Amino acid sequence: QPPSHSLPSAIAGKVAASQGPLAYRRYSDRLFQAYFTENRTISDRGVLSAIAGESDLDVGEFDLFWEQNADELKKAVFTDYLTAINSEITGVPAVVVNRQWVLPGALDVEQYRRVINKALAEES
Repeated sequence: QPPSHSLPSAIAGKVAASQGPLAYRRYSDRLFQAYFTENRTISDRGVLSAIAGESDLDVGEFDLFWEQNADELKKAVFTDYLTAINSEITGVPAVVVNRQWVLPGALDVEQYRRVINKALAEES
């Protein structure tokens, strides 16, 4: 099953971040693998909790934080969405370099290097 929408996985990312930046990184890496490699349904909350366990997060804490903060988490995701739209970012992933260049979509590493090198050259 493809995801029915991206809200649950976006919320799950914020929940993972509540356990720290390294927990968030492990979770997001595992989430992408689960979706793109394993074809798992990442709009299913049970799948998202399972991925938390696979990422060495505290699943009890993950589920409790989600339950206790559901409304605030949803609002934070929509705030991120509106910020992106107002910045003319219409897809993910998107990377903004120096608030000047938007790199939309999954790009080749070389494209990131070119923009980063250009930004560094302009700074010096």
